[in-house]
Formats: sequence, structure tokens, C-alpha cells
Amino acid sequence: MLSERLKKRLIKDRPMTSITIRIPVDVVESMKEIAPHKGFSGYQTLLN
Repeated sequence: MLSERLKKRLIKDRPMTSITIRIPVDVVESMKEIAPHKGFSGYQTLLN
């Protein structure tokens, strides 16, 4: 059984905020290659 806190975290339309993070270039390049194989249109969606 899921706790109420966990149920709230699983809601898809929660408020979001933008952040900036630093990721090594090789990791981003790998994500760009992996994303289409996982059915994502871009690496940003995969990262989310």
C-alpha cells in the first residue's frame, strides 16, 4: 500500500521548476543515442 506522500509524488501534473545542471558532454551524447531506442524524441525527456 502506498503512503499518501508517495501517492502525491506520482501525480503527473505537479508544479515544476526549471533548473540548470552541469552534465559531462559524453553523458549527454550517450543520452542522445539512447533516447530514440527508448521511444523518446529527445534526451531532455529521457533526463526528466
